[in-house]
Amino acid sequence: MSEEKDLSELSGVEYLQLVMEREANGETPAISSFLGMNLVEAEAGRVVVDLTTSPNFLNTQGTVHAGIITTLLDTVMGRSIMTMLPGGTPFTTVDLQVHFIRPVSAYGIRVIGEGKTIRVGRRIATSSGEIRDEDGKLLAFSTCNCLVLKEN
Repeated sequence: MSEEKDLSELSGVEYLQLVMEREANGETPAISSFLGMNLVEAEAGRVVVDLTTSPNFLNTQGTVHAGIITTLLDTVMGRSIMTMLPGGTPFTTVDLQVHFIRPVSAYGIRVIGEGKTIRVGRRIATSSGEIRDEDGKLLAFSTCNCLVLKEN
């Protein structure tokens, strides 16, 4: 990008729209690049991210490792909270509960994660997340609480 924007002045939705633009140009945040996550949708209180599974995600049972699924859930839930905070407001996950419903194949399956903000308070924000396959089958779901830190 030739012109750098002051990211702290962007709302959470504007920031994620910038991320989508950058991803379209081959620039992705480190964790997204590492796992092949793609930001698909971002609106106030809701975010969708997908990824295609890979043999690199295998656990010893031959399915996608729980850490990959948990990372996708943490990403969509955190980003959904981001869309509801003023620009530049830092936050961090303080707890995360994941329920695994079905095993996920590690061989080129597209999974879609959706995060929705439940509530944003002064100090704690809560969101939920789901991961589904392309047929809409629920694979895992989660809730999390994030600590909202002082604005920059």
